[in-house]
Amino acid sequence: MPNGKNEDKRHDDINADIAVLNHARTMLIHAAELRTKNFNYFLILTGIIILAFTRIEHIFAIQVIASIGIVISGVFIILDFRTKQLIKDARYPLYETEKRFGMKVVIAAHPQSDDAAPEERFANP
Repeated sequence: MPNGKNEDKRHDDINADIAVLNHARTMLIHAAELRTKNFNYFLILTGIIILAFTRIEHIFAIQVIASIGIVISGVFIILDFRTKQLIKDARYPLYETEKRFGMKVVIAAHPQSDDAAPEERFANP
């Protein structure tokens, strides 16, 4: 095989790796933003429920509002669990692709995970 074809194949492989890397980073960013947006909506709805809870004096209405609060909390717990899965799923292609580039990525926002220390963020493997 001539040398020019090897160069083209290697160039195509690098471009494919860069595309995968950019896609994985974008997925991770979107999943993290989604988690933040979900939490913001939860805070707004919780504030509305607390306000309604303090303004109403009928027992039945208070029970209905409390039940709505329980349901909303359950829904947001499930949404948060799913968003954590999306973040986890977006991390693995990112790690694998960056490993091929000779980098090691650490998500500093999750110090309890089994990631390396923040100062090792771009350490060579």
